[in-house]
Amino acid sequence: MKIGERIAALDRLQRDRTFKLIATVIVLIAAIAGYTTYLVGRAAEPPRVEINEKAFAPAEPAEGQQKDARDPTLETRVQSAEETQARQAVKIINSILARQADSTAVGVLIALATGFAIVIIWINLAVWYTLIAIGIAAIWTFGRLVPGFSGTVMFVTAALTLWAVFLVLITAVRILLSGPSRVLAIARNTLDEAARMKISGVFIVLVVLLLAALPLLLDDKQALRYRVQNFLQYGTGLSYTIIAVLCVLFSVYSVAMEQRSKVIWQTMTKPVAAWQYVLGKWLGVVSLAAVLLGVTGGAVFLFTEYLRSQPANGELSAYRSADESIPITSDREILETQVLTARMGVTFTPLKLDPAAVEQSIDARIKQEKLTRPDFGDTATDRAFVREDLMKAVNLEQRTIEPGTDKQYVFEGLAAPRDRGLPIMFRFRPEAGSNRPDMLFTITFLFSNGAVATEKVSLAQQHTVTLSPSVIDSEGRIVVNIFNGDFYNQTANPNALYFAPLALEMTYEAGSYRVNFARVFAILWLKIAFITMAGIFAATFLSFPVATLTAAGIFLIAESSRFIQDALENWQVEDFKGNTIWFYVVIDKIAQAVSTPLAFYADLKPTSRLVDGVLLPWMDVAYAMTLLAVLVVGLFALAATVFRSRELAIYSGN
Repeated sequence: MKIGERIAALDRLQRDRTFKLIATVIVLIAAIAGYTTYLVGRAAEPPRVEINEKAFAPAEPAEGQQKDARDPTLETRVQSAEETQARQAVKIINSILARQADSTAVGVLIALATGFAIVIIWINLAVWYTLIAIGIAAIWTFGRLVPGFSGTVMFVTAALTLWAVFLVLITAVRILLSGPSRVLAIARNTLDEAARMKISGVFIVLVVLLLAALPLLLDDKQALRYRVQNFLQYGTGLSYTIIAVLCVLFSVYSVAMEQRSKVIWQTMTKPVAAWQYVLGKWLGVVSLAAVLLGVTGGAVFLFTEYLRSQPANGELSAYRSADESIPITSDREILETQVLTARMGVTFTPLKLDPAAVEQSIDARIKQEKLTRPDFGDTATDRAFVREDLMKAVNLEQRTIEPGTDKQYVFEGLAAPRDRGLPIMFRFRPEAGSNRPDMLFTITFLFSNGAVATEKVSLAQQHTVTLSPSVIDSEGRIVVNIFNGDFYNQTANPNALYFAPLALEMTYEAGSYRVNFARVFAILWLKIAFITMAGIFAATFLSFPVATLTAAGIFLIAESSRFIQDALENWQVEDFKGNTIWFYVVIDKIAQAVSTPLAFYADLKPTSRLVDGVLLPWMDVAYAMTLLAVLVVGLFALAATVFRSRELAIYSGN
């Protein structure tokens, strides 16, 4: 039998329904057997650390004295601060040690591999991908046997694997879009167009090569937590940026160039309604984004789990400290409690201002302005302007601490971690003057329960202090006075301390890192869906260059809207004499109008939340989905309306 005939026979085999059913059953049985074997092999209890109860036991009565069994203090003994801290530390250590026996990561890996194998079987690629898998395994084996080529082989196998996964997902999505609907037909053609275009291919290859190369760029000598954070940051952040830019460019190109080349005439004379055309284009581009984010998310998740299983600094192997007196190294503890977790954050409660005092301050400010501008304050706009400026000054003053002084901050809504006995991570980012990197500031934190923490920290960097839940009072609050200097030695720092609006935060573990990971990538897809519709809308009535600049501008404004909002807090519209500079007022109003509607978009911060181990709550996801859906539907309605009025399919006679 010739080679061509053998290939045809194999192709007929993999398309046979009986073969597909048998192969699917075999894959499912293999997955169940493999996971069961793994669970049996990991049935041993993880190591635990026990607290030394004798160290905190009540003192025995002196010789000759008898213990009174009726003494009520025996039943109501209050734990000391040292005992509370020790018990909390043991609880944290045991929870971390228990994670090495967690089978979730392996279960997810097996589930993904099983689902991927079943998809391959039912899209008629089982035989070919079996051969590809054998080839990749052979290359990997060669790399393990020849150490000098290990890095190159790892890169090649990773790139080939990612590319193979991408092709399978694209094929599967094309099959899903193969229905008789006009919208699905346009979406499928758009997806095919993206696969054929050279510029799309460049971006797709760039994403694949980036993900394949990132593991080789990590420094093995660096702390494990930093390696994980760097991979999450660049693997997720850069990939998202590349995919978003691709979707913006392609969405604009696909619509604008079809109008320019008259190709759209063939589509609109089918006939196809304007809304069907716009919806089909959007669906095709977001399907491409979903495939690319799926490849990215799978690669980032699996390699992060691989890094997690590697030894941290000071460990002989994962979760096994080289120093037997230290059950958990600081590198492992920070990784598990601050990075690979999902923490809820609580910022301090702003001061409640007396409404009457606020109005008096506004009246005094207007009275002062009238000395130079008699007509100032006669309109509601002037009064609103003064109120807004006053609120900015009050908020700035509340977050500023002069040298040698202290201010009190109250963090509410912490009853849940207190009741569950969870440790609190106090995160703060101090700033002072020009934030010189060579300066260290001493800051003292005095808590209402008597606990004190003195930290010597660098400026403009995030710092963390671990607190016991005992610092939370009966009302679920943490009250802390922050002293700008060393409180006990009464030494002050040279400059005033300043904290940005979100630079003081109490956080605690509130969810799973893996579930948080899925939410983050869902939000990334929603953000790209919005930007894609913005690009399609711009392309319905603008030329390709102008539409590209418009869509890119919307993307940049949306991503930087929170930065603009924060910058406006320090934007001064008056000179040093108190005179209003109206040009600056106009800039302020334009910046507010542009950034405010999209501030929620930047506030989501999915990548930074993932890197910092901060929870992306379901409520935030639902809120973002609602607002983004409203924006997408609004832009869709505008695009369809504009497109319908263009009369693109009418023959001109020339």
